[in-house]
Parts: sequence; C-alpha cells; structure tokens
Amino acid sequence: MSSISFLLVIAALLVGLSIVWTTLWVGIPPMPSSSKATRAILSLIPVKAGERIAELGSGWGGLALAATRHRHTAQVVAYELSLLPWLWSIAVARLTGRQNIEFIRGDFFDADLTDTDVVLCYLFPDAMERLAKELRSLKPGSIIISNTFRLPGWQPDELIELDDLYRTRIYRYVVNRDERS
Repeated sequence: MSSISFLLVIAALLVGLSIVWTTLWVGIPPMPSSSKATRAILSLIPVKAGERIAELGSGWGGLALAATRHRHTAQVVAYELSLLPWLWSIAVARLTGRQNIEFIRGDFFDADLTDTDVVLCYLFPDAMERLAKELRSLKPGSIIISNTFRLPGWQPDELIELDDLYRTRIYRYVVNRDERS
C-alpha cells in the first residue's frame, strides 16, 4: 500500500470516527432533509425582508444553504456539533458564494435565539422535548418549522404530510403569548 493510500485510509477512518463519536454524543447522526421535505419547509417560511433564520443541528448544511437561496435577504445562522459536516457546510457556502449564512460549530442550546424570526430543525424526540421549553423565549410571531418530529406541548398551526415512503410530516408552529407563559 502506498503512503498516499495509507493516508487516505487513515483520513477516512478519522472522518468516520468523528461522525460516530458526535452521533453517540448527541444521539442522532447528521441526517439531511430530503428534497421534498426541504421544499415543504421552505414553503412554510413567511416572506419577510431581513428575517433571521436559525437552523438547529444543520448537519451537512443542505437546508440552511437552501434557505439562503430561497430568502436572499435573510441572515441564516446554522448550528452543528459534528466537525466534518460543519467543515463541509462552510466549504460549500464559500464555493457557492453564499454571503448571508454563518455556520457555527457549537451546541444550539447555548445560542441566543431571542431575535430569531424562523427556527428550522430536524432533531430527535429527546432534543425536541428540551427544545420545546427553550423556544418559549422566542418573540411572539416567530416561526418554528420541524421536520418529522413534533414539539411536545405545542400545537402546530400547519402540518404538511409528504407523499413519500415515510409519509414525512413537517410541522409549523407560531410563537404566541400562550406558549411564552
């Protein structure tokens, strides 16, 4: 085996271990939204100039990057803990010339989302349960859109069921004073 082949095998192992370690740590792999789900999610974002969009657990960055194309005037901030998907997202954003996006490697539970207009998420049920409490601090009128998993204790104002193999559900919530109390 040549030294280049050996280095490629080592690099692949390190990448794989990084993803496995982060998956075990946070409890879910960096899973991309399907193209159908992405289109449905983007359709639920209201048109508003200068909005702030946050994607929580952005994985490989596909949804966050799609949001920048869909809403050119929006400022998108995407949070991801897994190193390789985070680096990939930054590289794709730079290669495609996206200016209105910031990828942050960190825990979104530590983020200040109080000025966020739209929150996007595709998270496992335990994280959604914790998030349901955290998102009560968003300003009234903020939108929360979740791929597949509900926010416990919240009533969606819109629900889309996709015509796909899994009958994927996309939930949209609007923060109002009832949720904040």
